[in-house]
Amino acid sequence: MKNTSRLPNLRNLGVALRILIIANLALILGAFILTDGINAFMDQLTGTSAFAQPILLISLFLLYSAYHPLSKMPYRRAILSILILIALSATAVHAFFSQFWIFTELPSLTRMVLYAWMISAPTLYYFNLLPRSDRSQTAGATGTHTPTLSVQQFKRSTVIDSRPTQTSRNRTGRYGGFVPRIDGRKSRISAYYAGNLALPPISGT
Repeated sequence: MKNTSRLPNLRNLGVALRILIIANLALILGAFILTDGINAFMDQLTGTSAFAQPILLISLFLLYSAYHPLSKMPYRRAILSILILIALSATAVHAFFSQFWIFTELPSLTRMVLYAWMISAPTLYYFNLLPRSDRSQTAGATGTHTPTLSVQQFKRSTVIDSRPTQTSRNRTGRYGGFVPRIDGRKSRISAYYAGNLALPPISGT
C-alpha cells in the first residue's frame, strides 16, 4: 500500500531504524560537546542514555500504535500529536524513575521533555525532506528521457511520409516501365508507353 501522507511510515522497520540512529547520534554529539576528556564523555553519555533510551523506545511504541489515526490527520496536527506523545513518554519515564528513586540526581521533567523535542524536531524535518528529494529525482529522470521520445517520433513521422514516394516508385517500375494496376485498367503512364512503343505493322512482300 502506497503511503500518501507526508508523515513517514512509522510501522516500517527501516524508518524505526533511522529514528534510532539519528537519536543516538544526537546523544553522542551532545555528550561530546558538554565534556572535555574521554572519561567525562563516557560518564555523560551513559547518564544521558539511561533516560533517553527508555523515552525513545516508549515513543516508538506509541507512534507505531497511533500511526493509523496520525496518517489521516493534517500534517501540522499530526506533528503536534507526535510531540504530545513524546512528552507523555518523557513524563512516564520521569515518573517511573522518581517513584523508585533509582537515580540520586534526576533531571527535571521540563528538561527531559525539551531535550526529547530537540531530538524529535530535526528527525521529523529529515523525513519531511525525503518526499521532496524523490519528486525532484523523478522529475529530472523524466526530463532526461523527453528528447529521446521526440527524436523517435520525428523518425516515425519521416518513415510515414516516405511511404507514398516508395509506393509511387513501385507503380512506375524500377527502370521506367509500368506495372499493371490491380483493377486491370492501365494508368496514364502505361498508356503513354504503350502508344510510343507500338511497333509498326509488318507489310507482306
